[in-house]
Amino acid sequence: MEADPAVVNLSAFETFFSERRPFFTEGRRFFEGNGPAYFYSRRIGGAPRSDLADGTFNDIPRTSSILGAARMTGRFASGASLGALAAVTDDERVRTFDPAGGFGSRPAAPVTAYGVVRAQQEVGKGGSTVGVSATGVRRWIDDEDPLSPFFNRNAIAGGADWVLRFGGGNYELSGHLGGSRVEGDSMAIARVQRSSARYYQRPDADYVDFDPSRTSLAGYAAAVTMAKRGGKHWTWQVWGDVRSPGFELNDAGRLGQADQIYTGILGTYQQNEPQGIFREYWLQAEADAAINYGGARTFSFFRADANFTLRNYWWTALTAWVDHRGLSDKLTRGGPLMQTPGDYTGIVEIGNNLQGKVRVSGRLYYGDYEDGGLIYRISGGITVRPGPRWQFSIFPNYLRVNDTQQYVATRTGGPAATFGNRYIFATIEQSTLLAQFRLAYAFTPDLTLELYAEPFASSGRYRDFGELAAPRTREMRRYGTDGTTIETDADGNQTVTADGETFTLSNGDFLVRSFRSNAVLRWEWRPGSTLFLVWQQDRFSDEVSRSLVGPRELWDAFGAAGNNILMVKASYWLSVGR
Repeated sequence: MEADPAVVNLSAFETFFSERRPFFTEGRRFFEGNGPAYFYSRRIGGAPRSDLADGTFNDIPRTSSILGAARMTGRFASGASLGALAAVTDDERVRTFDPAGGFGSRPAAPVTAYGVVRAQQEVGKGGSTVGVSATGVRRWIDDEDPLSPFFNRNAIAGGADWVLRFGGGNYELSGHLGGSRVEGDSMAIARVQRSSARYYQRPDADYVDFDPSRTSLAGYAAAVTMAKRGGKHWTWQVWGDVRSPGFELNDAGRLGQADQIYTGILGTYQQNEPQGIFREYWLQAEADAAINYGGARTFSFFRADANFTLRNYWWTALTAWVDHRGLSDKLTRGGPLMQTPGDYTGIVEIGNNLQGKVRVSGRLYYGDYEDGGLIYRISGGITVRPGPRWQFSIFPNYLRVNDTQQYVATRTGGPAATFGNRYIFATIEQSTLLAQFRLAYAFTPDLTLELYAEPFASSGRYRDFGELAAPRTREMRRYGTDGTTIETDADGNQTVTADGETFTLSNGDFLVRSFRSNAVLRWEWRPGSTLFLVWQQDRFSDEVSRSLVGPRELWDAFGAAGNNILMVKASYWLSVGR
């Protein structure tokens, strides 16, 4: 029903979206375990790589064609459950056009087979479980294939996980142990080593070695958690989690960061019986910290939460969060460690009865960084259900970010202190405004209409360019000072002179608009037989701009260029007698 939300991703990490296809959402719980995300179903049929296109104009397929897929799920009387899935996607090509060479095409994705299996067994009568998961990906690529430098040829991953409950179900010991291995052309494995999940090429990382001749990479992950889940008032949990630098899941699964040793502790006090003006409330405190395998503390924080529900079912949630300084191994995107500033964050939420005919909520998020950065978000929504036939909701959202450590580029020719490179950063002022609309109306129990729409606008403007002065600090050598110069041309490009060298930074200011919507008319014209009529819009525009977004930019998203897609789907239920 809903399209993927629009996002502007300025990080080095992939954006992960929730699954919406019924084939993969049905029976999803049979593939979920207490461990890493070995299976991320959006990999199957996902968009081919857009960075393989090299024409002036590129027509990139939005998805890879699924030639076939099969799923089996079920439970046994013994308390065991099984989920198995297999799928094959077709090869894809990008159509290109270049004024010098005319129309052409080039490969964008190979034929790929996916296999996923998970088995789980209930142990005893207290809800304890033991499970195993495994995934495999095979791509049909030979050594001469132009795609061999870009895709792993084989990838396997999996492991065991457990949840053991005891003490009348009040206590729980859970954890997981697993591993992964990827194989392929040396250039493909080099891409895995250099990816944002691990950055083997970091010049100050003495515990991993970037080896361009590798044709495989393996790693492991493990975790254990001890928790008190039951009790009248007090619950707690303490955990440890490790992911080795070579751990890799992004062929069939989902992994944002490897190379991490993560620990944390959480305590909660809850009152579930009415007391004074409160129907219920809970208070919670949490402390977390992580280091990489080189011993650098990448982050640590303390967080306190409180949630109160009044007797009239109005509720409020409060959060206070303190991030301590850390040493990021990701900010320089393959460069040395860089210090991150401490910050203070506060969140306030409020809402009324979740079962009411009119539901309202509001949320204010504010973060203040010690180096002058800030972030605040104002969001909320209202849902109206005046009768059993229809429901309408709107959820607006406004975000402002002032990030003083926005990565821009890496240039050679830098000082010896930064290993001969320049790691260039800037302050970015970003603003985002969006709104999500939903409408559901039932003409009859068999004829329904659902609408979803999301206008979106986001802008960013860069200033205060500079380069990292020394590893393990956040000190910047600002261009225009310390013997350097910076000039802006009419197109907004920056020309920098430093240490006798001159280079240009392209104008990165942006303003993007997007409008995505779905309208679905569903008619079950006979029991089990259904007709769907779908109208989908996907509009997008972008331009160079230094303006912050406002209601006008959001309104302009409705008029952006894009596609209108009309689809009809029919299913017919066949009754076959014995």
